[in-house]
Amino acid sequence: MKKVLYFIFTCFSIAASAQAVLNKTHFAVAGDTLFYGHDTTSSNSNLNSTSGANKTWNFSTANKMYFSESVFAPLEASPIDVPADVTHLLIEKMLDEEETYTFMNVTPTKVEMLNDGGEMLGSEPVRIKTLSFPLTYNTKVTDSTQIVQIFPAAILGSEVSALADSIRLTVKVKITNLCDGYGTLTTPTASYNNTLRLKVTSVLNFKLEGKKNLLGFWIPLPSDILPIPGNQTDVSFVWLDENSKYFLAEASMETENPDRMISFYYQIPRSAATGILKQAKNQFDLNVFPNPVNDLVNFEFNAKQNNITTIELTDMTGRIVASKVEFVTAGKHKSQLNVAQLKSGYYFVNITQNGQTAKHKLVIQH
Repeated sequence: MKKVLYFIFTCFSIAASAQAVLNKTHFAVAGDTLFYGHDTTSSNSNLNSTSGANKTWNFSTANKMYFSESVFAPLEASPIDVPADVTHLLIEKMLDEEETYTFMNVTPTKVEMLNDGGEMLGSEPVRIKTLSFPLTYNTKVTDSTQIVQIFPAAILGSEVSALADSIRLTVKVKITNLCDGYGTLTTPTASYNNTLRLKVTSVLNFKLEGKKNLLGFWIPLPSDILPIPGNQTDVSFVWLDENSKYFLAEASMETENPDRMISFYYQIPRSAATGILKQAKNQFDLNVFPNPVNDLVNFEFNAKQNNITTIELTDMTGRIVASKVEFVTAGKHKSQLNVAQLKSGYYFVNITQNGQTAKHKLVIQH
């Protein structure tokens, strides 16, 4: 599941009429594989006002824009160093994208999650408590942590290295998971009668400092040196039940407007997942290059028929930052977007034709 730098961690659920109680025995074990459908369509939502008992949450019309696979693997299968005091390894893969790794420590009383540091310039794994067992309606857990990274200013270019020799980025993270409702959840592939809903609130505070080696102390740097938001509060909602092993669905809300949903992804039963991932992977044969890119990014894809095609570039929050619409003929098609004016960072390319979307991660690096 998605990390906000990446770090929004979650877990499990409850029922309508008879409230479910979740514990460690309901959590995934090594060998479990789960499939998810993703919809990154932005839309208004009333999720903030639908907490409470015996609720109904209907997402039956969500799109299947792309798919991912989540594998709970044995620790010895990890391609990266395994931190101390962990019990689970989650490997997540989205079609042709690189795998991401999340370590967890699952005990009879709690779940702690550790990010792999991969999104954050070599940061060490950071541990945070996300869940208390038993989990039921009104269960609440709050935890906080701090990530500190120090790296050479030269990697950000000459303008930054003129101000400092070293950069220190401090990120304070506070996460609150409140089980604020229970009831029935409907997704495009199934309906679940006994689900718990978690409201996940993540508060992040960013501090950027620089240090000249001759001076030996840290001073604040202008915020435009590195594209960081300052203070940020993100809200998402997660649904789980006694059989989901991990989350059934997650809805992420827009940072600036928490009543607007920017993404929804949901578990696909194994019986329905057969062939879907393979079909989604091959539907356009999308190729994006160069990647990383500085200015012009190229797209090559196969169009199945003559039709209008939309090319969109979204940031990690789902916000569209660049787009174009083209009429393409059946067969191989080439296109370009100029990204020179966009900030360095991670983005997604979305190619949509005839209601079907192919997705590819893009790194912009100036």
